[in-house]
Amino acid sequence: MTDLLGKAVDVDSIQFSTRASYMNSETSSTIYPDVEVTGEFVGREPFLAILEVKWDSPYDRNQIEKYDKLFGVNGRNFLIFLCAKREDYKVARTYSPERSTYKAVLWEHVFPKIEAFSGSCMLTQELAGFMEHHGLTPGQPISNAMLDGFLLGRKLIERFERYCDKLRIEFDWGNLPSIYTDATEVTNQYGRVAIVMGPTWQGAITLGFLYDNRDHRVPFEDGSTSGVDLMMRIESSPHAKGRDSVMGILKERAPFARAEGGVVRLADDRANRNANTLLLAQRKLSDFLVEPSEGDQLVAMHKQLSGWISALFGDGKLGESLTRMQQVNKNL
Repeated sequence: MTDLLGKAVDVDSIQFSTRASYMNSETSSTIYPDVEVTGEFVGREPFLAILEVKWDSPYDRNQIEKYDKLFGVNGRNFLIFLCAKREDYKVARTYSPERSTYKAVLWEHVFPKIEAFSGSCMLTQELAGFMEHHGLTPGQPISNAMLDGFLLGRKLIERFERYCDKLRIEFDWGNLPSIYTDATEVTNQYGRVAIVMGPTWQGAITLGFLYDNRDHRVPFEDGSTSGVDLMMRIESSPHAKGRDSVMGILKERAPFARAEGGVVRLADDRANRNANTLLLAQRKLSDFLVEPSEGDQLVAMHKQLSGWISALFGDGKLGESLTRMQQVNKNL
């Protein structure tokens, strides 16, 4: 409170209330501030502070003006506006009250103080956790380690591209229908570096590395939100004709694909939130990095991808259904 009020506070005198009420004489209505704080400064001077707390809803000047009018003309009165958004903070700082000392504060400004007490107070721990969950904490500054990681990451993307090229050119994909082996390319998009096979959004297959899951909208294979997975995806427009038929076969074949390792998610799985995904098979890349050389790693990756493909396409039904879907949607 000392930082908010600008003067040393007698900590033992502070009392918080979330149930305070005030009568608005202009409208004959009752106003309920979010938090009322009473106490004394060092030296026994009393103070009264009202806190308006926002973490989702926007700044409302009329509301702040009503709170300012609740104070008497005498006494040490403080009005604090606590918000999450910088645009609210910028506008709120321009307000000039008539009866109180006013201050606008961002949640991220008070977080270090809250975090400092979280080790000894369960309520403070819960508040700090709430702030972290809702993005109300200060952002992490750019560090040399981050910069080094970014530069190394660019080198890693180049390795992914090389591995995909080698998988595309040097390995056999004969267990896929011919519609997929005629036209292939390697792309870096949607958070993946992958071999793209077949017409886009008409049952295309991608084989490669998922390094950013924001577009694919699934957890990584280990359940985390950051990582790199070896992946196989079958994708189409949600409106593609014949999609339901393909999905019916995928549901039949998915258990066989899961038996090959990793996780396999279908279009209607709760963990899959991308409408273009028919099937996504994933296995964490680190499983393949135990191999001692590039060639050995590629062989292990091809074995995993080929295992998923054989499990899905082995009886011929999925290939026939995807071929029909592509033919029907060719001119769409």
